[in-house]
Amino acid sequence: MHQVINYKKARKTENGPVMCAMDVANETTSSSSLEDCSLKCARNGTCKGFNIKDEVTCDVYNYRPKITALVPGCLLYRVCTFSIFKLTHFHFYTREGVSNTVTQLRLIGCVFLELHY
Repeated sequence: MHQVINYKKARKTENGPVMCAMDVANETTSSSSLEDCSLKCARNGTCKGFNIKDEVTCDVYNYRPKITALVPGCLLYRVCTFSIFKLTHFHFYTREGVSNTVTQLRLIGCVFLELHY
């Protein structure tokens, strides 16, 4: 079983363009999708982020990349240190008067921490 990771596109500003890491990657492999690359990151165990380049290359970083640039076809995803979820309960009644509850868990944010010892 693999650890589930949450990740977020890296941007210089909240609504700015998605950046690309220019630092040297710890591992570079071929990858055809975001799902494949995020799974490689999760299996790594120390992954802090990953680039997807033109949907064919996956760069995995075991540290937070410091050098970023706007590069067409390249997207940097940062792994969340802590994930913030919102739990919502919806209560409703069917036509027959039966009470039902639907629970929704949604990722609403990420916290990125870099611990230095």
